[in-house]
Amino acid sequence: MVQDQEKTEVWKRIIYLPVTKTDLISILNDLTDDEFENFKGHLRCEALDSFSPIKMDLMLKTARQHAVDLMVQKYGLVGAVGVGKV
Repeated sequence: MVQDQEKTEVWKRIIYLPVTKTDLISILNDLTDDEFENFKGHLRCEALDSFSPIKMDLMLKTARQHAVDLMVQKYGLVGAVGVGKV
């Protein structure tokens, strides 16, 4: 979003960049352990927007690589990116 000096929105455009599973893993690797646990909690406990939760038993002790696999398996690559933004 582009704003003028008065913070009024003057231009907004959503740009979709190609994202791969490797990109998602890299993003999750940048999280601290506490942030990752919090992220997994959101995935397993809440319906996020139109995304249904991932079963708790699948996410409890899941590593980052496996979390991405589960997200892509459940939501598809585009959906996994959407869930990651929530």
